[in-house]
Amino acid sequence: MPAETLAKPRGDTGSAERATFWRASVERGVRGPSEETAANIGLTSRAYAAAVRALLEDGPMQGKPVEVEAVEGRPPKTIDVPDEKGGTWRYCLAQWTQEGMTAAYTFLYAV
Repeated sequence: MPAETLAKPRGDTGSAERATFWRASVERGVRGPSEETAANIGLTSRAYAAAVRALLEDGPMQGKPVEVEAVEGRPPKTIDVPDEKGGTWRYCLAQWTQEGMTAAYTFLYAV
């Protein structure tokens, strides 16, 4: 299908660089830009947040904030938190629905 017959991307339509990239991608049958190309023209390659702050509400690590990797933009259901003595503690989300970039976790058991 020729690039002219497809709808142009919405947003920054004044950018010739983005329009040229888009046309070239369509002509080659590419669905999206490479990470390098996306970074060069100001597009982000991640659609979701990279990290979430976990607040440990109880258990042996109570009160300690931990940064954890988000899973599809959401806090993971369970996290394993290492302690200073080489042990590991498992925590789970305190509630399934959480808002913002901080999630509350409750203690489950030692791993």
